[in-house]
Amino acid sequence: MGLEGDGMTRTIGARAEWLDLHKLRVFAAVAEHEHVSRAAVELRMSQPALSAHVHDLERHFGAPLIERAGRNIRLTEAGRVARDYARRILALTVELDEAMDDLQELRAGQLRLGASVTVGAYLLPADLGVFRRHYHSHQANPARAGSRSN
Repeated sequence: MGLEGDGMTRTIGARAEWLDLHKLRVFAAVAEHEHVSRAAVELRMSQPALSAHVHDLERHFGAPLIERAGRNIRLTEAGRVARDYARRILALTVELDEAMDDLQELRAGQLRLGASVTVGAYLLPADLGVFRRHYHSHQANPARAGSRSN
């Protein structure tokens, strides 16, 4: 996930560049089920592959995330913190996907219009009314020629 050239690398940091969403999803499923094999069934992964992802995260964070408790697992303190952040991060990815879908399907966005004084005064208001009825979640920002608004 290289972001060189846009200034983001310095603010994100080396550790965050390594972390991937798939490993977080796997860990979140293990944490939710408190059982490796149940999480493996849900994710349609082998138990060894799932365990490898959890171990990768433990190496990444430098702390154990789970403790074995017979056939179940228990989250460590680090595991509870990681679980809470994983939930929030994964929820944000869903929100991001929904926001992008809204933009693609014209359910959200911003319309910027420019018009001459006559068109802006006499024709644009009626057309903007129709637009706002069809696309109520969009912002419409009309600007007439000669005005200073952007």
